[in-house]
Amino acid sequence: MSDYINQMRTQGKFPIVLRYERMGPEDLRKMIKHGRPEVRKNLRHVDGSRTDLNRTTIGDLSDLEQVFQTTKEMAKHNLASNLLGLRKLSKGPERNERKERGLVDPWDTKALPWRQAIMTVHHEWALADSDCPAEHIFEFLGTEGELIKLDKRKCLELEAACDAFMKKQHGHALLYARWDWDEQGPHGHYGIAHMAEHGATGRYAMGRFVWQPSLHPHFRNETNSQGQKTRSGYEIAQDQVGAFFSREEYAHMNIVRGEPRAAKCRDAERAADDLVAEAEFDALLGEREAIPDGSKHAKAMAILRQKMSEAVAEKGGDASKIRKDPAQKLALEYLEELGVVSSKDRHEASTRRARAELLERHQDLVGTPHEIVADPDAAAEKVIARARAERAAAALRRKEAEAAELRADEARKRLDIERQSEAERRLQEDVARAERIAEEDRQRAAKEAELKVREESVSGREEEISRKAKLLGRAVDKFYGILETVKSFARKLGMKDDVLDQSELDAVRRIKDQVGKLGGMQRQRGK
Repeated sequence: MSDYINQMRTQGKFPIVLRYERMGPEDLRKMIKHGRPEVRKNLRHVDGSRTDLNRTTIGDLSDLEQVFQTTKEMAKHNLASNLLGLRKLSKGPERNERKERGLVDPWDTKALPWRQAIMTVHHEWALADSDCPAEHIFEFLGTEGELIKLDKRKCLELEAACDAFMKKQHGHALLYARWDWDEQGPHGHYGIAHMAEHGATGRYAMGRFVWQPSLHPHFRNETNSQGQKTRSGYEIAQDQVGAFFSREEYAHMNIVRGEPRAAKCRDAERAADDLVAEAEFDALLGEREAIPDGSKHAKAMAILRQKMSEAVAEKGGDASKIRKDPAQKLALEYLEELGVVSSKDRHEASTRRARAELLERHQDLVGTPHEIVADPDAAAEKVIARARAERAAAALRRKEAEAAELRADEARKRLDIERQSEAERRLQEDVARAERIAEEDRQRAAKEAELKVREESVSGREEEISRKAKLLGRAVDKFYGILETVKSFARKLGMKDDVLDQSELDAVRRIKDQVGKLGGMQRQRGK
């Protein structure tokens, strides 16, 4: 933990980190992918059990995905505008060449078009107080295996404040914000895409649209009268967020600007320049040997080692005999050049007590002031070893994250294959079920058709029988009437009753009755 952070902690304050990263298409895809819960749950540095707590506070992933479609539309517009302009300028060959090139990315190829911003405060800021109600406690294991309890209300307050700052600075260019709760401490990711429209020109008859990767206009680099950069846009952004949290409505949060590392680097460079200039001036006066060629940092380190060597030689080779104050000053100058101590901290430590306290904070790493003066190379080796260890740890974390991401990709691919296989199996089952139902429908339709044909055939036969019964009935009625007439006529002539046998008349009557019954049955069936 740096001196600046320790100093802020002693005052009960917590530095906020605002970091901007430029993004190209592949970086934007990674940002989208890392926002998906199914991907995050497989990352090694992420607690998958808390991934569902992550919150999208501005926009959603579809807004980031839309950037690719918008980019294509911008490229199409720019191409049409360019071709129209070249045609109006009668630049046929150039127009043909431009048409042959086709769509071109609508941004400066030397700079990536979009930005991601990350905002975070150390998780200790959000630690739950002893009287925090249980329903507001957010509990998990930290990276060292320790139990961490955060106050959800503080986390949500931080979200709202950071979102308000980013909206104020970036406006419509701020497309997306996601707060991750599944890592060591909640932190926000912001997707920024600023579209700039340029008016019509000779070559672009309808103007053109480009993605402008620059920071907000408030964050322009500052320069002095000699044109030298005094503050970068990123430093100004850190100053802006520090000023934002110093406002009255946020002052109770005790959040301050992050460590001014860039300023420290410039201070160190100026200190090295002053040291080298002083040594070169002494060399011109003949009071010191000429400094060999090398970088400013290398010259400064050589001068400091020479000063320490001279101080030890004056005491007969015993560094412990050097007075405390000169030893402290030499040690602090050396540590400043090594990057262990900032120029600001060194100059602010103007008293012996302040210098002793500043050196004591780094004693475990580089030793006491007299040990540093006696063997500056050993102190430098310890600093370099720590830097190497930190780089190695960072590289290991990055490698583990990449491996976890690769495993997540493989797991997702396997899951996709399994899902595809399951979908294909279900599709086959659905197809087989549909074919079976279709076959059953065909069989049922065939049976119904066959039954209909039979019914129509029976109906036809019944109609024919009914027609014949009617004809037969009418014939019988006529015949029976003729017989009755003959019988009546025979009586009138005085002939005997046996001219027509009664049994014959009864037979005809029975036939008539049967025909009548048949006709009645047909009528009943018809109903």
